[in-house]
Amino acid sequence: REGREASQLAADASAAEVSSDAPAQLRPQHELAKAWWPVILTHGLDRSRPHPVQLLGQSLVVWHDGAAWRCFADACAHRFAPLSEGRVEGGCLQCSYHGWSFDGGGGCARVPQAQQPHAAGERARVGAFQTREEAGMLWVWGDAASTAAEAEAALPLPLSPLLRQLCERSPAAGFQRDLPYGYELLGENLLDVSHLPFSHHGVGGLA
Repeated sequence: REGREASQLAADASAAEVSSDAPAQLRPQHELAKAWWPVILTHGLDRSRPHPVQLLGQSLVVWHDGAAWRCFADACAHRFAPLSEGRVEGGCLQCSYHGWSFDGGGGCARVPQAQQPHAAGERARVGAFQTREEAGMLWVWGDAASTAAEAEAALPLPLSPLLRQLCERSPAAGFQRDLPYGYELLGENLLDVSHLPFSHHGVGGLA
């Protein structure tokens, strides 16, 4: 039985078809994806393990391969197991289900069950997103289909010189908070100054 399971896993490695389709299903099909988005603060972020994040309804995972922070669709090319539950081993992100390992570019670097573990094939890939680390934040280009050159040329990071200076002086000054609602409601709330003396009565000198 173990022999049959190993053979099946090896066949999966050589004929993996799901990876190129999965990112297209997961990423949003609109222009909002073609922009740089801050997804997580990098100061003090543990480089020894992967971290799940959300961007425009997509489940992503960020991890460090020893050279830079990487961002993948949070679904293994083999059985769609969450890569955020895996491990960082030898500069690769290893899935916790069958141990498939992916390099920083999203290619499958190793399939332990295959007769040739390092020959998984080009189709056994996960969706990889372009990243940049600036001002203490990891920025992700939301469209996985874009190349690094396209992302660089499309838009600069939305960072002011003042914010860059602040982050250089105090790298740990930022904080991150997850809220149980969308950015539309948050934006409306921040623009609605008429609620301040009532909802925040007695805070910060408000009457």
